[in-house]
Amino acid sequence: MRNYYIFKSGRISRKDNTVFYTHAEGKVPIPVNDIDSIFLFGECDLNTKALNFFSQHHIMIHFFNYYGFYTGSFYPKEFLNAGDLLVRQAKYYLSSKKRIAVAKEFIQSAYHGIVLNLKNYPEKTGEILEKINLFEEKIGNAKNINALMGIEGNIRELYYQAFPLIIRDKIEFQKR
Repeated sequence: MRNYYIFKSGRISRKDNTVFYTHAEGKVPIPVNDIDSIFLFGECDLNTKALNFFSQHHIMIHFFNYYGFYTGSFYPKEFLNAGDLLVRQAKYYLSSKKRIAVAKEFIQSAYHGIVLNLKNYPEKTGEILEKINLFEEKIGNAKNINALMGIEGNIRELYYQAFPLIIRDKIEFQKR
C-alpha cells in the first residue's frame, strides 16, 4: 500500500473496487487495495458515497489548500477510533522527551535522503556532501526543537547549493 499525491484539479470517484481520478488529461484508475492515504493538493471533487467507500477500506484523505497548506483530514471512524490517533499525537506533543525523539527521526530521515541523492553525483557534490555530513552527529545531540530546526535549515541550505551543480537548467531560489 502506498500514498497517492494529487496536485491537479479533478474528480475522485469509485466504481466497484477501483478509485478513479479524472482530470483534464484523462482518467486514472487506482486500485483500492493499493491506497494507504490520499493527499489532495488540487481542487478535487468527491462525494459522500466515495467517502463512505474510503472509510470502509480504512483510507485517509488529507486536504491542502491552493498554497499547499494543510487544511484537514478525513479519518475513517472504525479504523482510528474517532480521534484516538489525535489524542495519542497530543500526548507525544505534550511530552518534550517524546516530541524531540520524533523530531530527530524526521530530521534524520531528511538528512539521509539528501545524502543519498548527493551521493549520485560524487564528482560534483563531494565538498558539499562533506559539509552536510558534519551535521549528522549534531542531529542526535540536539537538545530542543529550535536547535533541530536550525540544523535542518543548515543542511537544506547546503543541499540547495548543490542544485546548480547537478541540474543543467538555471534555478533561482528566492526563498525556501
